[in-house]
Amino acid sequence: MLDKEAFLKRFVQPEDKLLLAKVLDQADLSLRRREERFTFFLSPGHIYKFSKSLEYLKGDLNICVFGGFADAERKMIGFCPDFFDITEADFPIKAVEIETDKRFSSSLSHRDYLGSILGLGIDRDRTGDIIINGNKALVLAMEDIADYIAANLFKVGRTPVRCTVKDTDGIDMGTRNVKELFSTVPSLRLDCIVSSAFGLSRGNAKALIDAEKVQLNWETVTSASCEVNEGDVLSARGFGRAKVKEIKGRTKKDRIGIVIDRYV
Repeated sequence: MLDKEAFLKRFVQPEDKLLLAKVLDQADLSLRRREERFTFFLSPGHIYKFSKSLEYLKGDLNICVFGGFADAERKMIGFCPDFFDITEADFPIKAVEIETDKRFSSSLSHRDYLGSILGLGIDRDRTGDIIINGNKALVLAMEDIADYIAANLFKVGRTPVRCTVKDTDGIDMGTRNVKELFSTVPSLRLDCIVSSAFGLSRGNAKALIDAEKVQLNWETVTSASCEVNEGDVLSARGFGRAKVKEIKGRTKKDRIGIVIDRYV
């Protein structure tokens, strides 16, 4: 059995402890029953927070993280005994294609689709990403919940819809709109990176940080001098999200070259 308390004591927030306890329940069942077990969908923030802790299980378990397609943000964690492999194809995830009449679908947003699905009495952690493409949306969901959504969702808002459950294999989920930016900064301080990522003055970037409107890897940060690393994800309220794709060397003027992916 797992020593859950040893894992949980690393976290302070009650929500983090509760979610991690549920994740560890699945890991423990996988160990004891020697079978594949899967969690519910987790936010990117919780995937990031829990990943380091779960590294300690890799001597006994194989662990895979997947959300239905390569660029998914919300993901499930799969566990299996270390004597066999777990792959993305093993995850109990389906895609629900929701199709609307083109005449009425232009105003439907992510919030509209999510609200209608949750209105069926479904918990958010049973569904993953929602990708909207014209008059269609693809909703990633746990296999049993996907069938329930398709059988019971007839409207999004006031718009009639048709639902079809599909395998995630071979489905085009589209690509997230990303704008690649190259910049040079005097240092890797958070205020410098936020300034470059979102086209702000350094003073305005610091003001956002001081106002607790900036997150680094899904955690609110209040220190403008906090150092940012390659692969870190930034979000600034009202300005969106960006990722530090690459940190290059210093220029002749002793500035640091960085490549940033900004989600648009």
